[in-house]
Formats: sequence, structure tokens, C-alpha cells
Amino acid sequence: MDPNLHLEEHIDFNRYWQVLKRRWIPATATFAGILGISLVAALTSEKVFEAEAKLQITPDNTKAVLGIDGVKGEGQRNYSDPKDPLETEAKIIQSRPIVEKLIKEFDLKNV
Repeated sequence: MDPNLHLEEHIDFNRYWQVLKRRWIPATATFAGILGISLVAALTSEKVFEAEAKLQITPDNTKAVLGIDGVKGEGQRNYSDPKDPLETEAKIIQSRPIVEKLIKEFDLKNV
């Protein structure tokens, strides 16, 4: 095996530039074709919509559920820190589908 083999493996950008100078018409046509097809595909494709959801989970912290039904001296513990229910209800009322339904129902317009 030749110890100088790694020296010959360098990239010669001048060779690539010479190839591009000789073949600039096909390279430009290929680039323009791909760009044009991509543009047409992007403009004619269906719109993509994004959805977002939030869950309201009400914890059940009864002794039977927690598995401490037979333990004496144990009081009801709050094992989770639920958010304020009024804050949750306010966010539900302010959600877009509810607001749009109210606008249609009451025939509201911009003033």
C-alpha cells in the first residue's frame, strides 16, 4: 500500500469549476427545471392546517382510588396541583370555535 495515497485524495475545486464552465447550460436548465417544478407544486398543493388541543383532567383523589382505603389516620391528600377551574373555563369560553359561533349567532360585525 502506498503511504502517499492520502495526499492524492484531496478535492480539487478547480476541476469542478472547469466542468461547470463547460456544462453551464445543462446545469442551469436542470436547476431552473427543479426550481420551477417545486414552485408549481408549492402553489398548487392543498393548504395544511394545524390544530391545537388542551385537556382538562379532574383528578380523583379518593382513598379508594389511591389504594389507602384501609389506612387509619390518613386524611384526604391533594396529590396533584390542578389549575384553577375558573381559569380553565375562561380559556374554553375564549376559544376560537366558541367565539365564531357567538359571532354568527348574534350577527356581530366590526364596529
